[in-house]
Amino acid sequence: MNYIKEFIKIFSDEPSFFSKKRIESGIAFAFGQLFLLVFFFYNLEQLTTTETIALSTLEFSISGYIINHIQKQKQFK
Repeated sequence: MNYIKEFIKIFSDEPSFFSKKRIESGIAFAFGQLFLLVFFFYNLEQLTTTETIALSTLEFSISGYIINHIQKQKQFK
């Protein structure tokens, strides 16, 4: 129950345990990953090996960038 109160505080003016910026970027990242995976599975039959490798590279690049960005933010605090 305490987590719900803290989550509500994120979008208010009160100080919160969670970071609003990280929550928003996490949600955006999750939706981006979801839509990319849906596209991948719906078009799996038509994709060539090169396109599959390119999509996989894109997936891992985005994931690595987000993790690297979060770790840099943690170092400054």
